[in-house]
Amino acid sequence: MTTKFKIPELRMPTLEEHRAASAAWLKRVGPCLYENWPEALKAMSFRSDLLELTATDQETLRGLYDEKPNETALNALAQRITAAIARIDPDGCFVKLSSRSPKDTFFPDVPRFQTGDDVLGAFMNSERILDDLTEYRYADAACYLLLREFQPIPAHEEFRCFIREGRIAGVSQYQYRDFFPELVAARGAVAARCFAFLESILPKLHVQDIVVDVWLGETPMLIEINPYGLSDPCLLDYPELETAERLFRLVESQPKSEAA
Repeated sequence: MTTKFKIPELRMPTLEEHRAASAAWLKRVGPCLYENWPEALKAMSFRSDLLELTATDQETLRGLYDEKPNETALNALAQRITAAIARIDPDGCFVKLSSRSPKDTFFPDVPRFQTGDDVLGAFMNSERILDDLTEYRYADAACYLLLREFQPIPAHEEFRCFIREGRIAGVSQYQYRDFFPELVAARGAVAARCFAFLESILPKLHVQDIVVDVWLGETPMLIEINPYGLSDPCLLDYPELETAERLFRLVESQPKSEAA
């Protein structure tokens, strides 16, 4: 007996459907965009600057993914980006779209971009950047490059923190595939510092549900904020975060495959 499967009909989304989907995307990520942060929150993070990308600039960037991009327009945009980088630090800085970085081209090593050509080279190979440029296009929204002073963050000092309904639901080691014995040894003190810094952030937040990435260095700093429910929960999971209070989770031991 032969079973016949009905193949669903494939169709391209309409322009209205594209716009509606991108508007919903922007509504969700909008509070996390640096240009929408309260000034008090910006003061807790790295020195940063925004470079607005016009509709023409965005089209030029999307052209990176074509076989024949507009070289003249790309060169002009690269020069503007180089000048913007120099205003942050002549030795270079970190550059991303305000929405996301091209980390699919460089993970795990965060680059220090010195020229616009460096930035465009990373963008050209990033599906994350292409996806977001497409969203901005259909949302018909302002789009920015975010340039930030370069700070090499030790892997064991970065934490992902979850704020649910304005309370601290949980904190996870960000690099959750790695074991850091120094973190486990100082667990109580590390947790206390992290919770104390989050308490100082809470009154400045403009949303009740958010994911906060923190650098717990000598002077704790806010790295970025991300949409709740869309961001990797690391060592936690979203169902438990719905009712959790101040969970603190680390990789407690060396993975057996590495310890052998």
